[in-house]
Amino acid sequence: MYLNKLLLKEFGKFHNTEINLKPGMNLLYGEKDAGKTTVSEFVSGIFYGLEGSEEKRPRNGRDFSGKAYMKKDNASYLIERTFFRNAAKTSVLDIQSGREKKLSAPNTLQKTMIETDCSTYNDVMRIGEAENDPKDAVKDCLKNISETGTTYIQKEKALSFLKAEKKKNDTKPLIRRLDELTERLEEYDSVDHDIEEVDEELKKLNEEFAIETAKRKRVARKMVEHEDGSVSYEKNEDVDKELDKLEQHAKSMYEDKEEDAPVKLTDRLPVIFATGLLVILVIAAIVYMMPFESAIRKLFIIFTVIFVIFTIIDGLRVKGFFEPMDVSTPSEEDFKKVLDELEEERAEQEAIEFDTTYVREYTEKKEALKKKENALLEERTKRNALRAEFNSVFKKKSELESEIRSINLAIATINRQSENLVSEHASEINQSIDKMIAEMTGGKYQGIRIGENDTVSLREGGFLTELNRVPKDDADEIYLAVRLGIALAMCKEQIPLVLDDVCKNYNETQLINMMKCLKQFQTEQILLLTSNRLVKDVLEKQAVQFQFAEL
Repeated sequence: MYLNKLLLKEFGKFHNTEINLKPGMNLLYGEKDAGKTTVSEFVSGIFYGLEGSEEKRPRNGRDFSGKAYMKKDNASYLIERTFFRNAAKTSVLDIQSGREKKLSAPNTLQKTMIETDCSTYNDVMRIGEAENDPKDAVKDCLKNISETGTTYIQKEKALSFLKAEKKKNDTKPLIRRLDELTERLEEYDSVDHDIEEVDEELKKLNEEFAIETAKRKRVARKMVEHEDGSVSYEKNEDVDKELDKLEQHAKSMYEDKEEDAPVKLTDRLPVIFATGLLVILVIAAIVYMMPFESAIRKLFIIFTVIFVIFTIIDGLRVKGFFEPMDVSTPSEEDFKKVLDELEEERAEQEAIEFDTTYVREYTEKKEALKKKENALLEERTKRNALRAEFNSVFKKKSELESEIRSINLAIATINRQSENLVSEHASEINQSIDKMIAEMTGGKYQGIRIGENDTVSLREGGFLTELNRVPKDDADEIYLAVRLGIALAMCKEQIPLVLDDVCKNYNETQLINMMKCLKQFQTEQILLLTSNRLVKDVLEKQAVQFQFAEL
């Protein structure tokens, strides 16, 4: 399988950039920051997607996509991808049939076009320069591949990390909290039943009140039930007037007789006339003392006499001296009627007082039940809050337990994989690495081993030389040889090998040795991205067929 063409539509620094490729060796030259690593990531992205990363998304572009033409088993395919994290889309078109190929797994060609998984491809078949000291990189790579099957995962660090995560995910505090919540929830077991009982009591009380109210309406037509449940009687003005009249008659019947009451002095006739005469004489004396004419004095006295006379007459009228003397008293029939009406009034008043007491008792009972219901409702609210917390804690506990199971599985997998590699693949990997070291160093070193305390030694002639003592240039060659040896041993699929600026400082001899190593690979395509101008000359001198592109 190999790629015919890459179209980086909007990817990193590239915009509608087309790169033509062929099977075999492809040399992609570019100076520093020309985008070599970006092309390497694009190839991986075409196969597997970007695994949620958007580092290569164009800063000023709305699009984030690309295409690639691929040849596999004599069939040609067009792969189109959109790399947005939340809207990733992949389509594979069979060019000859015009039909779109259905993917076995979303957003990846694995299991449809490729068998190698994403992590293995990026770890084994995409090789870049060492990120740190090449001697340390060699040591870590050998140790990791022998223990975890990868070049970047360290068994000890991985296990330590997983154990620390497992410790952080301790479920004991959550279990204690669940026990506390369970105990508190038991206190509210009967709250729903208690609320139902109160509701039944309220319903029964309302029914009883409705029945009693209807009964009393039939007995007392004037009784009125209001919206708030209280009861009153309608007012009747005619009845009120009649009651007032009867009340006056009753008072007159039960009062002491008028003649038996003591007579006031001002009510006696002689006293009244004597007072009037005294007033006239006093005024006449005053008038004669004043310097008035005789005619005026007489006229003033006459008017005074007339005023006094009229005053006396009006006073007698007010006191009833001019009313008939034989005032009639109520008949026996009227008297009986008055008594009956008064008795009816008292009966109605007693009924009103009785109804008011009944309504008050009903209201008090209803308020008491309502208070009890509100208290129970508050308890139910507390109970529901505890249940919500219980469910949340239980969910968290389940999640932690799931994480712990995953961590335990990861630990077991690492240990098992480490054992399998040692027992099954270690020999093959070691042989492949030794072969590449010999080719890369021109036979200077014949192999490499990890000894006690993780010390790494090289076989040089018939002796062992510690890796820490070899020159830096040799360490660079050994690092690339180790990576190529691992790739040769672990990748069994015809899939492009990508080398990202691994030989930028190599001289001609080193480049020739590197080409000898690459000839060991049976893969259909190699992408060599480099900033070393010497590589092209070496390929031409070695008569290696290659496709050239400049970034």
